[in-house]
Amino acid sequence: MDAIMLRLIVALVFLCFCAFAQGQTPTESIAKIKQRLQASTEKPLESLQIISGTGLSYQTAQPALHNFKLPSGVLLKAELTRQHADVNGVATLTANTSQGKIRVNKRGNTSITTISTDQHRWKILSIAGESLIYDDYELPARIAEDDAIMMDPHTKSLPVKTPTKSADATSNDGTSKTFDAVILYTQATIDYYEGEDLALARIADIVDTTNEIYADSTIPLIMNLHKTFLIDYDPENKKTSFEALNEMHPESPYFGAAYAYALEAGVDYLITMRPFVSNDGYCGLARAAGMNNEPYDPEVVNISHTSISCSDFTNAHELGHNMGLAHSYKQGEEGYAFPYARGYGKQHDFVTVMAYVPSFGEQGNYPEKLYKFSSPDLDCNGSPCGINHTQIDGADAVRALSTRVDKLTEIRDLTVLKDSYVAVNSPYARIGFNGQTPTCSGICTQDFDIDTDVTVTAEPLAGFEFIKWGEQCDSISGKQCQLTTNALHGPTPELQEVYVEGVAKEVALDTDEVDIELGYFKDQWRVDEQTVNVGDYSLRSPYINENGLVSLTMKVAGKGKLKFWLKTSFGKENNLALRFLGSPIQVNGETGWTQYSFDIDREFVAITPLTIELFTDNANISGDHRFWVDGIKFIPDPDSNKPVTLRSSGAGSIEIQTEPYPTTCNNTCDLYPEPVSGTHTFAAIPEEGESFIGWGGACRGTEPECVVSADRYQHAYAYFTRSQSLLTSADIAKVLDNEELHFYPSRYSDEWQVQNDSSAGSTSLKASTQSGFASYTLKSYFEGEGRLSFDYKVQHESDIDSFYIFLNGQQVLLEGNTDGWATFSRELTEREHSIAWYVDYKTSESSNERLVAIDNVQWNGEPAPLIGARLKVMGAQGAIRVDPSYYCRNQCVIGLGGLSDIDNVTFFAEPDPYVEFVRWEGICADQDSHCKLTAGDLEDSQVTAVFQDVTYTVTASANEGGHASPQRQQVTAGTSADVTLTPLVGHQIADTWGCDGSLSERIYTTAAIFENCAVKAEFEKLEYQVSFDLGEYGERTGGGELEQIVQWGESAEVPEFSVTDGWHFAGWSQPFEDITANANISATYQEVEGAIRVELTVSDNASLSVEPLQYIKEGDSLSVTVNPDPGYRINQKVAGSCPTGEWEKNQYTIANITDDCDAKFSVTPVLKSGSLLLILATEGQ
Repeated sequence: MDAIMLRLIVALVFLCFCAFAQGQTPTESIAKIKQRLQASTEKPLESLQIISGTGLSYQTAQPALHNFKLPSGVLLKAELTRQHADVNGVATLTANTSQGKIRVNKRGNTSITTISTDQHRWKILSIAGESLIYDDYELPARIAEDDAIMMDPHTKSLPVKTPTKSADATSNDGTSKTFDAVILYTQATIDYYEGEDLALARIADIVDTTNEIYADSTIPLIMNLHKTFLIDYDPENKKTSFEALNEMHPESPYFGAAYAYALEAGVDYLITMRPFVSNDGYCGLARAAGMNNEPYDPEVVNISHTSISCSDFTNAHELGHNMGLAHSYKQGEEGYAFPYARGYGKQHDFVTVMAYVPSFGEQGNYPEKLYKFSSPDLDCNGSPCGINHTQIDGADAVRALSTRVDKLTEIRDLTVLKDSYVAVNSPYARIGFNGQTPTCSGICTQDFDIDTDVTVTAEPLAGFEFIKWGEQCDSISGKQCQLTTNALHGPTPELQEVYVEGVAKEVALDTDEVDIELGYFKDQWRVDEQTVNVGDYSLRSPYINENGLVSLTMKVAGKGKLKFWLKTSFGKENNLALRFLGSPIQVNGETGWTQYSFDIDREFVAITPLTIELFTDNANISGDHRFWVDGIKFIPDPDSNKPVTLRSSGAGSIEIQTEPYPTTCNNTCDLYPEPVSGTHTFAAIPEEGESFIGWGGACRGTEPECVVSADRYQHAYAYFTRSQSLLTSADIAKVLDNEELHFYPSRYSDEWQVQNDSSAGSTSLKASTQSGFASYTLKSYFEGEGRLSFDYKVQHESDIDSFYIFLNGQQVLLEGNTDGWATFSRELTEREHSIAWYVDYKTSESSNERLVAIDNVQWNGEPAPLIGARLKVMGAQGAIRVDPSYYCRNQCVIGLGGLSDIDNVTFFAEPDPYVEFVRWEGICADQDSHCKLTAGDLEDSQVTAVFQDVTYTVTASANEGGHASPQRQQVTAGTSADVTLTPLVGHQIADTWGCDGSLSERIYTTAAIFENCAVKAEFEKLEYQVSFDLGEYGERTGGGELEQIVQWGESAEVPEFSVTDGWHFAGWSQPFEDITANANISATYQEVEGAIRVELTVSDNASLSVEPLQYIKEGDSLSVTVNPDPGYRINQKVAGSCPTGEWEKNQYTIANITDDCDAKFSVTPVLKSGSLLLILATEGQ
């Protein structure tokens, strides 16, 4: 057959054009693919073109090629042979000619044809007879230098049914073995290739290319496409390959179901194939594995990401990283599985699959990318494709993979699963399928036939509440997700943890005498108000999963009994250990509230720990995965002495003034003073010229004297000034003439002091000489490239004492004695740097003749950030104490660079007396009053403690005779409150009591307030003297006394009396029904003989100011006051026989009375406005 006259005939069976995306024609679809291919490169694809009139035809009996002319001018002709069809029905047809290899991957009316010639790798994409062609070698590789990623293998929370590991093998007999792969693709992949047919054909094309590379490299490996799944991930194709690879783990909502499927089915490799993302920088990315030829972990799936629109070899390259291959010796890499397990290349000539093109050439003169793995036994353009594996620069990927074939293909046993698979990742709920009782938590899986109706039920664990199901359910009913299976499903229930915020763990545990320390996952302990045994709250442990460990330690001091309640829920197959003095006590995994009691019989040991510890390595923990603690109580032995720990810092001491054993503590003291009850009194005594700063621990505030209870363990810290006290990082920086750097002395001692001798400036830093056998350290950190220098002076016995530095971990011994100041200087390259100055005094006696001094530290590179914290006290008065060397009452900077990253640092928020801690701000936010971190957490961190005055409520109340105000007020503890007493008219203050106060005029002032209290005020009516004068015509016969005491607003009692004959009682001189002042009331009389008689009457609801019978002289006038009751008014018309008089307000005067007569007064109700309107309305009808 004439190779020059060949023409490829691929006859395509046409399907309905409406099957294409959104009704597009094949011509439009091919044009869009052409645009996407061109957009994936920075430079034009010169070979990319649409083929018109290709002449491609397909005959069922014999697919063939008839005179097809490539863009390079080569004419091909061949008969095609059917090889196989993959799981998606993509058929592979091949042909070999003298001009090159031909392969066709065909699905439906789409196909991808690959034609490999000497200088080109032609790709033809066809849809229903419309095609485009390009040279694959023109596509950029875009495999960045770090495309092999060392990732967390994510071995936790794997499916219960993970297959067992296959038998390990260390060699292969040369027979080809198959490894299985699941390939994931997205909607963006379908969109890129204008339909699923061409997208699946492209996946088959890549798999076949990978197998051709293995075959051409003589590697006995075959890649089998076990399954493909369309996943709902990044439909707009914007996430980079790095982001996608990082989400390929069991807990991922997008990839978790596929990962679980791969594990359960026993598939070895999980690959994601998506179109290249603009500006990604990666065509491929993989997790590096196969280190040191170790067997693969059967619980870890090898993962990679291939940009499907990049070069054909990308998948083989990324799988190479999974299989233990590195890039090349020239790129400075050693193979993962073996040193020689890497790629190879020849400058400007060729590179193999694993090596990078740019590393063996330059722009305009790049080498050829050959689709082979490195091997000295293979030919690459007339040269060996590798270097013998025994050489230091050996490159033989073929040997490495061939040696590891069994390990690469037998990671897990294959398991046949049904065509649909449901995986639910739910660590905080139990899952059940189709009516099963929910028991599984973590990653729960089940395989089903296609088109099976499935109901997934989620029951949240204790401490969680169900919110909703995610988007992969067809319908939702409460906690149930219904779906009909078609392939891969990963519905995810959304749950929310339920707990109480703002309650300290000590409050939840009902204790203030036991120190509580939380272990791993300390930020995941929760205050629970639903599962409670004592009080309002309990403390709930973190959720624990496989290989998890959570613990809670109770620390008590002195002798006594420790009690607490414990509830567990993590399955009977697991145990919880109570560790008391190192001995474990096992607690079954499923218990109700149970009280435990331990006798602490260690009177002369300050601290005794008891730890509740839960560890499990069970893959599927039943129950609620946690435990609860409540009601912790320590009852000290009443007959034993209680330990006291005292520590003074600075120039001062603590004096214990408790009788009968007063003593003084100058540094740190652990004491057991008597008595066993009552109180201890401590006094802070500064040295001469120094001052007391404040207390910490059991004592608070700034008063020198502190009184604490003697019935429990107490620890107190006193802080004093000192002219040469423990220096801060900022202090040392000033002394050493470099305030840009941070310096860190060691903890707990006054190791470094300021001296008035300097090589530059006025002062320098010297090591303390106060004790023998001492080691002093000072550290600093800096960055970048530059020169480090410092001056030093040494005077000591060099054969015994030593002074040296560690610079970037390298020890440098400095001269034993110097004549004046010496200088150390060193040029340093770009990196992070550290220096530590060490002074070792090895003699037992302290000596003032010793001297190690440092000065003038200079660095012209970049300073490192502060390793430490900036402390700030806000609100009311209080302090931040740090573990316990540092004490801050305002704003302070502390350096902690002298510690290792794992050293613990505890910040204590300690309010002054009558002040309370409110909250932390900064890095300690959401923690209790003591915040425990590691030094590694602290880098120029802000630690702010907010305090507020303790306040109490003072209420005030009074009876109906007056007011006490304010009725409620908040009073700062230790201060007094004023209550103003205001009597009503006619009243006076009778008595006031409460809150131990005193009254001054109308202000009642309480004593100092230390608890809520109430002020009570009692008022009484004023009293008045009322005197009745009966005159010469009256004589008392009974009734009211002539001298009476009458309360304000009350009426005096009228006396009963007789009147002398011939005289008539006419009335009283003034009314006495509403007494509001002292009153003298006289009786008035009228002579009857010869007088005119006037009778007065008044209707109900009114009264008269005079007696109803009056006697007057002829021609005199008579004035009468009418007093209507409330709600009534006087009727101005007066009836009777008396002459008409005149009204002045409510007084009626009858003038010139000449004969007996009578006058009749009346009153009428006062009408309201509504009544008047009603009358008017009625009249208008």
